[in-house]
Amino acid sequence: MEQDIQPNVSPMKTAITYGLYMGLGVIIFSLIMYMLGMPLDSKVHYIQYAIYIAAIWFGIQHHRENDLAGFISYSRALGCGTLISAVGGILSAIYTFIQLKFIDPEMISKIMAMQEKKMLDKGMAPDQVEQAIKMSASFMTPAMMATTIVPVAIFSGFIISLLLASVLKKEKPMFDSH
Repeated sequence: MEQDIQPNVSPMKTAITYGLYMGLGVIIFSLIMYMLGMPLDSKVHYIQYAIYIAAIWFGIQHHRENDLAGFISYSRALGCGTLISAVGGILSAIYTFIQLKFIDPEMISKIMAMQEKKMLDKGMAPDQVEQAIKMSASFMTPAMMATTIVPVAIFSGFIISLLLASVLKKEKPMFDSH
């Protein structure tokens, strides 16, 4: 009885390649949004998830077709997609740190002002808003914001990979007809 064993090919090369595509795609998109002066809370920013989906889709598909002879298990596809999002998240975090520290250090102040306005619009008392802003200020540094991007990217990529792995999996037939 033949077991369904994946070839001993690491998904890391594919993850690095497609993770770089993902990271560069997100960076280019972010730069375009920044240069166009798009508001930070614009719904247009959700387009970056299309970049995540495309990079993970094509990365898993590439790994299946080029490294694994056309077959990939659900768990292997899930792992590959999650690794892609980790690499993309690291690249995005580096860009975010550079942007917030050197390109536009005032962006953090803009984010804080936007949060303050939203809280006041929701009817929070000014003293509550002030307290909330003081509490969040310690987390609103370029290093902290960049650091949080990596786990968020991995989590988002994991969720996307859960779905894409179910579509892209292609188990090797138990009995070959050859």
